[in-house]
Amino acid sequence: MVIEKGRVFKDLLALKRWLQAFAVIRKRPYKVLHSYAEHRYTVVCDKESCPWTVCARKQKLRLKHRQLTSTLIAKRLLGILQLEPNMKVRTIIRTVEELYGGYVISSNKAWRAKQRAWKMIYGDWEAGYEQLLVLFNAIKAVNPGMHYEYIPKPNEWKDGRQIFFRTFWCFPQCVEAFRHCRPIFSIDGTFLIGKYRGTLLIAISYDANNNLVPLAFALVERENNDNWGWFLRLVRLHVVGPGREVGIISDRHQGILNAVREQIEGYAPLHHRWCTRHLAENLLRKDGVKDNFELFQDAARQLEDRAHDAGGWRYEFQCSNMAKSFNKLLLGIHAMLVNAIIQFTFYKPVAWFNDRHAYALKLQSVGEKWPPKPKEHLEKAKERTGTHEVTCFDLATGTYQVEHRDGTTSDGEVRDSRMHVYHFLCSHLVATARHRNFDIESMIPHEFSVDTLVHIWSPCFVPFWDSREWPPYDGPKWRPETHTFHLPFREMIVTLEDCQKMLGLTIRGDAVTGPCSVLISWPQQQFAHCPKDANEQTVGNYCRAWILHLFACILFPDATGDTTSWMLEWAYRDYTNELDTLTVSSVSWESYVGEGALPFPLSSMCGSDEGLYRMRCPLILFLCRRVPPA
Repeated sequence: MVIEKGRVFKDLLALKRWLQAFAVIRKRPYKVLHSYAEHRYTVVCDKESCPWTVCARKQKLRLKHRQLTSTLIAKRLLGILQLEPNMKVRTIIRTVEELYGGYVISSNKAWRAKQRAWKMIYGDWEAGYEQLLVLFNAIKAVNPGMHYEYIPKPNEWKDGRQIFFRTFWCFPQCVEAFRHCRPIFSIDGTFLIGKYRGTLLIAISYDANNNLVPLAFALVERENNDNWGWFLRLVRLHVVGPGREVGIISDRHQGILNAVREQIEGYAPLHHRWCTRHLAENLLRKDGVKDNFELFQDAARQLEDRAHDAGGWRYEFQCSNMAKSFNKLLLGIHAMLVNAIIQFTFYKPVAWFNDRHAYALKLQSVGEKWPPKPKEHLEKAKERTGTHEVTCFDLATGTYQVEHRDGTTSDGEVRDSRMHVYHFLCSHLVATARHRNFDIESMIPHEFSVDTLVHIWSPCFVPFWDSREWPPYDGPKWRPETHTFHLPFREMIVTLEDCQKMLGLTIRGDAVTGPCSVLISWPQQQFAHCPKDANEQTVGNYCRAWILHLFACILFPDATGDTTSWMLEWAYRDYTNELDTLTVSSVSWESYVGEGALPFPLSSMCGSDEGLYRMRCPLILFLCRRVPPA
């Protein structure tokens, strides 16, 4: 046992036991000099002449390291964040703790490390917009058939670069997959929360096993009539194709409703159906009566086509959960750079196509005809037939009566309501087919089969090359449209362009920005002591410096004690101007004994210039013009 500096003990009791054992082994008795459980514990040798002393202090265990910077963490996690860019901050904290022997970093440092890693992988925010066309060109070079459109703002330039407006892209593998899917897709928009904001529009569908099939994407400034119309038009032209009728499920955004009504020559119309979840939210928000919500749910679940003539275009989907589910995958992505978002929309389908194609081939190899979801529906329908009794009325026309053993019957004939609404079998049809010894599975649409599932996920993506091998691009340069800028002291305010729109003023030249304060250390050093032989002008300069010191350091000091606000500079100038105009006859020096001794109330004098010091806030000066009082 050795006493050494830096030894750590769990608590005071562990320290006492260790010192007792040490004293017994080394034959060194001691006595306690200080014993404060929350501060320190000191022992000295029991011999007065011996200088032997042991002192222990209670300290917080700081699992931090000065060299464990966000840059070091970013370089260490570069490969991990490239594969999983939406890694959460708390996951980064745990990963760093495991990699570096228990050091715990703050959430702020983990977030900064994530941002630095993104910059190392994808570049900065402005460069991300410049890389969009180059990235699209690189993907299309090895995946022919990919379609993308990149639209700048017309006649808007900044620093020799056009302003980005919107872009659309879809992959040929997804277009080919949709040809084997049910003719239904959902659209929705998700907000981007990065530096330049925006909205990501998504079109997505389902496969035979109700797995997501991404179809097309678009980056726009916001959801409006123009952007939704442009997006849906491109989806119909490049994803749906001519002649195919499809249904679309979305919320009641007016831009979507207007876009659905658009007629394109040679293309079938879209059959729009509202998302019942959005309708329920609107009902509850506007009506405010919770009892009506259950009635609405019952109405939304009606399967009879006579109850709600939907035309069968929902295919069992009542909500836009397809797009909402994909939006959840973007929770950690919608704060990233735009080129990173596009790469995510490329690599995520790559993983899905590989995994689900292997799964579909596995089902096909074991002789399965239907994927798990359709098979589950079929088994439930067959199970319900045990409670049905079938009576044939007309074999030639196929008219049957199906009676339930609980006493209820169908109304005279077998109606294929589930077949019409869900495009799948109902228990009445299964019971009737069994009565006729007919193979009911032959009536199941081919979109639900395992063979179709194989066709959906069979297209293969080709990886695009490293950025050093991308095809050369000599097209125009782009930049995002920004509505904010950062001041030198990390303040943020609206731009000059925003003020132009709000006030209707014309802009001439650039805005002048800078610090809101000025250093006063130099006047303090230069005007500390006034010379005895100073003339009147020199004395006036020293007086002005003293008044500035009075404002900045005594009346309105800040945390530094070495700066003064520019607004105080204005007040100082007004104050000195008033002093310059004073004469001996305009000043009366009298002792103050209360307002009663004065010929005028003191409050009117004290409040005469309160407007000079009323407001203290950062200021950007676009144009200032002093208007003399009338």
